Amino acid sequence: MKTLALFITRDAYKAILVISVFAILGLIGPPLTWIFSIASGAAVALVTFVWSVRQSLLVLVGSGLATAIIGLIAAGTVVPAVAFTLSLWLPVWLLIQVYNRTGSLVLALESGVYLAIISIFMVYVSVDDPAGAWLPVLQPFKESMQQVYPSLPAEELGQLISIAAQHMTGAVAATALIGLFFCVLIGRAWLALVGKAGPLAAEFNRLRFDYVTSVISIAILGMAIMADAPSALNASIVIGLAYVLPGLAVIHGSVARAGLSNTWLFGVYMLLIFAGQVLVPILSVLGLIDTWLNLRARVKIRA
Repeated sequence: MKTLALFITRDAYKAILVISVFAILGLIGPPLTWIFSIASGAAVALVTFVWSVRQSLLVLVGSGLATAIIGLIAAGTVVPAVAFTLSLWLPVWLLIQVYNRTGSLVLALESGVYLAIISIFMVYVSVDDPAGAWLPVLQPFKESMQQVYPSLPAEELGQLISIAAQHMTGAVAATALIGLFFCVLIGRAWLALVGKAGPLAAEFNRLRFDYVTSVISIAILGMAIMADAPSALNASIVIGLAYVLPGLAVIHGSVARAGLSNTWLFGVYMLLIFAGQVLVPILSVLGLIDTWLNLRARVKIRA
């Protein structure tokens, strides 16, 4: 990883090469799509950490153009290049600008949360029926379900698809946000590898979202529960996943302060993989509570 990070930061042409190649490899298909997409975003993050606003922006634009040219030659379309630039690289670039100006990983990540929430409300302002717009997208899934479960009544299946459509805007925004988090954190880890910053672990172990974000999150969650507000309901999905990160930071920080073995962290991540539907809500609540109680500070420091 260190060799790759050093190669990326050597000059703009090498950075553009790596970013655009990762983007093209991301078109292979799942699960490689997600892996290579995150790698391209992390490379953009590293460049933005290390270089000036102008230089990093030129790399971002150059990567978009290079990906567009390759896409035109290979598939006759620039859609992947536009998608990468607008939905991943530009947001990552903006979050790192926040970090560079404030020196705060928390503010950078919180900016991503606000960006995701604002995008959801903009969708509900600009689109008459966002849930209805997702129905054609979910139609192939409905047909697959009918083949796998032929005994399932069509009416029940239609209701399931309708419920899924009502949550799709928030689910997509939350998935994109998690991708941004990974890009920022991996880019920050690479920054340490090239000797431009201290280890990520020390900064991550202190990660806590601030009171303002907590109050806004509680207000949105209250709207989603108490009022018939689809936009707030979808925004609550973003909030729920966003607070998993500070929840994990509580675990990391507590293990470090208590001097425990990293086996504990391994166990947590195994649970996250195999019992995520149970652990994710717990971590989310833990991250939200930590804003007010600073749980890590209550753990006794052990040498």
